[in-house]
Amino acid sequence: LCGEELASLRPDLLVVKGEAENVIVEAVRNKKTGLINAGQIKELDKLPFIDRSLFVNDPCLEGIRYESSMITARGCPYLCNFCTVPVTNGRNVRTRSINNVIAEINQLKAQGVESIHFMDDMINFNRQRTIQLSNALKEADIDWRGLARIELLDDKLLETMSDSGCYRLAFGLESGTPRILRNIGKNADLNLVRGVFAKCKNLGIETKAFFTIGHPTETEDEIRRTIDFALELKPNDAYFMVVRAFPKTKLYAQMKGNGFSDQELNKYQQFQDSNAYVK
Repeated sequence: LCGEELASLRPDLLVVKGEAENVIVEAVRNKKTGLINAGQIKELDKLPFIDRSLFVNDPCLEGIRYESSMITARGCPYLCNFCTVPVTNGRNVRTRSINNVIAEINQLKAQGVESIHFMDDMINFNRQRTIQLSNALKEADIDWRGLARIELLDDKLLETMSDSGCYRLAFGLESGTPRILRNIGKNADLNLVRGVFAKCKNLGIETKAFFTIGHPTETEDEIRRTIDFALELKPNDAYFMVVRAFPKTKLYAQMKGNGFSDQELNKYQQFQDSNAYVK
């Protein structure tokens, strides 16, 4: 998001802007510094499978399942005003082949993995591919969970996903008020949301809902309505976060236009250095 700025502030560092897999090994081996514009990787099947021995908690125990994480695609075609994914991963969705995904899953199963957490920006961006992936996962006999775009789901697709081993779906609902949802570029049909959550409950699919509060012009009453909506839906897990404006998002530009400085908007620290994930 701020590669040029970071590189100018710390010229002694190596800063890779974009998807680093194709450049990072050579850059580190040659002790390069400065900014490298890596761009996006078009053919994800050419990437090697991750060496899980380098990580502390992957695979890990998730409830009763020995679980590992992976992606099947990068990118999201939507333009939610607060989201960095169109900036970092692009709007053109690039996919791994189903055969490539299943090959890695079979490798993980041989290591004792029982479940997969798909870290895709949106597991169901394409209905036909979601059906193909679900059929392959059913044949692979593996449980799985992921993040889904709610307006792209229907009863039949949810049944197919459940039958394939899907045990949990997460949704970025963000708000319980249609005005805010329209402003930020999200689905504003609350009855559709209610229907999907009811169907998930009927199928035994656990639900996780993400909400953000503090959007520009959002009122206290609208925040309370969002909380009430979460209580009505009764997801297995609900997460509430104060919305943050990240560089190069529509929200960032809007906040700058409202008089906020770069310094005010950039002082938020999203991650902590403790509890490192990489060995």
